[in-house]
Amino acid sequence: MKLAGKRIVFVLPRQGYREEEFDEPQRAAERAGGKVLVAGSCLDWASGLAGGRRPPDLLLGAVRADELDGLLFVGGYGASEYFADRRAHALARAVLAAGKPVGAICYAVSTLAAAGLLEGVEVSGHPDRADHLRACGALLRDAPVTRSGSLLTGRDPAAARPFAAAWTDLLAEG
Repeated sequence: MKLAGKRIVFVLPRQGYREEEFDEPQRAAERAGGKVLVAGSCLDWASGLAGGRRPPDLLLGAVRADELDGLLFVGGYGASEYFADRRAHALARAVLAAGKPVGAICYAVSTLAAAGLLEGVEVSGHPDRADHLRACGALLRDAPVTRSGSLLTGRDPAAARPFAAAWTDLLAEG
């Protein structure tokens, strides 16, 4: 199992997350032997756009970069909860600085941009967030998934499955 012993934290918005953008990477990581933990801004159940509900395992503020092997920001319009969240930004910067994988899909790519991680970096992101991504210096590609070093970004819900495969491969390298 290529992810045996790996701890991967998924940051989930309280409301408005895209279930497939959570479910596909979670299933892929767990099938490969990884342990997925869900972090949120509170411990209330998160609500997805298609009616899914999921409880966080821990608070975002309790997550430490040295205790995980990868960090993924889940998309959907609810990802805007983390666009200006300094804890989310600091965690993403710390994980990336430690050489560990950081991923985001759909709207969540804007969290990485706001954290200052995408300047001069090729990314995929939701077309609705294109102006924001470019304003933060990201080089937006018209591709379902883009890898730039230890960063992985996905465009939209239709990219969830290829994103999940690329995410699992990236985690396995570390």
